[in-house]
Amino acid sequence: MAIVSGYQKMKDYIKQSSGYKLLSRWANANTVECDDAQTVQSKIGGITGISSSLTANSSTQAASTQLTNQLYQNITSFNNELKFPDGTGFYPDIKNGIHGYNTDPERGADTFSPFSNYITGEAAWENINNQETKGYTYVDLGFRPQKLIGYTVDDTQASTLAVEVMYFNIWENDDIVHRRAVSRYYDYVMGDAPTRIVITDTGFTMYNDGMLWRWQPFRYVAFKV
Repeated sequence: MAIVSGYQKMKDYIKQSSGYKLLSRWANANTVECDDAQTVQSKIGGITGISSSLTANSSTQAASTQLTNQLYQNITSFNNELKFPDGTGFYPDIKNGIHGYNTDPERGADTFSPFSNYITGEAAWENINNQETKGYTYVDLGFRPQKLIGYTVDDTQASTLAVEVMYFNIWENDDIVHRRAVSRYYDYVMGDAPTRIVITDTGFTMYNDGMLWRWQPFRYVAFKV
């Protein structure tokens, strides 16, 4: 008869003077094999017990779910109770991939501060149908910028890298900046030209008046303070 796969569950009983008693055959952790071919001894043989103590210091005791839940509650409470010396709350936060902290437990956008006082990035020009169309693009920073350095780089020039740079100094309650300083190289003139940038509590919208390189990304350094 062929040997088939699988197994049949059964119980063995042994006859004694008082009747039939369930038979439990002797086994050893070194001889019981798991599905991955390791023995029970090699997988869990080193564990001597399970502990729920926060002060236990043993390499042979496993942590109970009661203990891990208590640790989770303690860490959550610690994160929610961090405060600055003046009592302001401190809540780790991420806005648009930028690590920082929040003073609001709800982690609102207007109470977010990056760990660094500036961030860098780039954004493609949007809302432009062709090279003759003036467009604009919105950049979400997660905070209201106070200063911006923006530039486009034309790396297609044959002999000299051409750069256009704009610097915006945004004062309090000044939502729109109408001027830019443009530094141009490689047979370009230097001077000022009117343009527009709209500041919001979470970023800015940069308007292209047709003088920036629209086929190159707009790169920026945004300062929070």
